[in-house]
Amino acid sequence: MRTRNKVFIGSGIVLAIIFLTGLGLVAARSPMGCFDGGFGPDFRRGPGKGFPHKDMSGFLFRKMDKMADKLNLSDPQKEKYDELKNNIKARFTNGAEEHKILRDDFRAEIAKENPDVASIIESMKKKVDEMSDFANENLDLFNEFYQSLDDTQKKMVLDEIREKMEYHHS
Repeated sequence: MRTRNKVFIGSGIVLAIIFLTGLGLVAARSPMGCFDGGFGPDFRRGPGKGFPHKDMSGFLFRKMDKMADKLNLSDPQKEKYDELKNNIKARFTNGAEEHKILRDDFRAEIAKENPDVASIIESMKKKVDEMSDFANENLDLFNEFYQSLDDTQKKMVLDEIREKMEYHHS
């Protein structure tokens, strides 16, 4: 190769490296970048649409309704399903505001010169107890709903659960 060709190729490679480095720095310093706020919200989820955090309740209810449609529920079964769904819906409605208040109180207390850590811990314990009570109540409602299903419907529900477990444990 002639010297002139080597210079052009070498210069092209150096310019490409500089361009890609600059592009990477611009992307990294953007609002979704990683220099100012960790790795960004999409880092853990990886590529793809991921979980719709902003409309979590809508996502959950669409999935539940889709499964309920597959089950062809009878009227008494629909009543049990609606009771479970309404309980969860009420929690989502009230829970988002409660979570925001708890988070704001936590941030305000932690920002103080001498934060009252005992108070923070007590409020967190209270929140964990409330969540535990909510989970227990919904497990009882789910059990009532599940017991109202016939054998074919129970098999469909169990198959769905097994499929989700296989997906998440592989």
